[in-house]
Amino acid sequence: MQMLGKVVLGMVSLLGTSALASLPVVGAAQTARGGCGYSIKVLEDVDPIPYPRPFYRITVESSVLAPTCTVQPKSLELTTSRALPQVAIQASADGIVAAYTYGEFVRFMGDITRVSVRNLDPNTLGTLRGAGLSSAIVPPNGAAGYPGAVLLDALTIQGPYVEVSGTFTGNALTEDPATIPWPYPIWQGNNFVASYANFFTTTTPPILGAQACASLPPVLTVNGGSPLTLECVKGGTYSDPGAQAVDGCGNPLVVHAYNTGTDSSGPGPLLSYEGSYPVSYSTWNHAGSVDVTRTVIVDDTTAPSLTLLGSASIVHTCNTPWTDPGVTATDACSGNITPWVSRTGEVNAWAVGVYTLTYNVTDGGGNSATPVTRTVQVVNCPW
Repeated sequence: MQMLGKVVLGMVSLLGTSALASLPVVGAAQTARGGCGYSIKVLEDVDPIPYPRPFYRITVESSVLAPTCTVQPKSLELTTSRALPQVAIQASADGIVAAYTYGEFVRFMGDITRVSVRNLDPNTLGTLRGAGLSSAIVPPNGAAGYPGAVLLDALTIQGPYVEVSGTFTGNALTEDPATIPWPYPIWQGNNFVASYANFFTTTTPPILGAQACASLPPVLTVNGGSPLTLECVKGGTYSDPGAQAVDGCGNPLVVHAYNTGTDSSGPGPLLSYEGSYPVSYSTWNHAGSVDVTRTVIVDDTTAPSLTLLGSASIVHTCNTPWTDPGVTATDACSGNITPWVSRTGEVNAWAVGVYTLTYNVTDGGGNSATPVTRTVQVVNCPW
């Protein structure tokens, strides 16, 4: 095999093939971590005569940038490609992530391209995890040839998530999903997004396109907040504000509620009685389940009211028995609380004078009514 030995870093070009030379390398072709540098490179090679044909080797190399780097320089070949690759590399606290497009020849299908992401150990460059992310793509005319139609737009690392996005031209190749080791992609127009959850620490399979956000757990939000404080009302009926749930893509999910008063799991908060009542909500899908409990506090903060029976000022004839007409006491929470009324003051029906009676009442919540008074004037004593 004859080696041309042409290494391209940052921008890939192909001698004699101007159409492919216009495809850029996107993302960073170099990255640094702990004083060490990491580069992703493309080496152009050709098949031997009599059928010379270019192909490419994609490699990652480490180098020492600063004394803090303790890694010995190493090199790792990631793959070979029949199509002009695009490459990108990023470093994170957990490792090195390399992304690249590559072309391969499949019998009866011709040349196709794929996208791959690998997580590399920063010390050894060994592959900790890697898998193809995209479906195969055929050339725009559906014929054999250099496809080169898959573009990498971005490689980003956000905490435990690694995301590769890009565009493509041509038609997605029809393959039986059972024959490929990753989920069959769902394309968004000419765009694709491939995302790994917990890429460095788990074996979670890659999730592609519109499925990427579906791997995130549901989000459940109660309407009206918690705790929810309501006024105690005699004979009142609780109306639950409910809750909303969405999946990782923002699509609504069914919320199951318990002890709202309209389901079979309990009577719900009783507005006629002070206390604390739990109302629970649950939602779930294939990505997980979420349970939230709302605390409903029924509190009596409204003072009761007193109403005099009879006149507030009464003239009473001496030497006849005195009967107090009394008052009525009403409370929003407890209803009729007249038996709880207390009175201060007395009337001597056998002695001329003006007497003052004061009525008070306090409900079960400790709220006191505004006192009411009555004056009684005793007159016309015969002595």
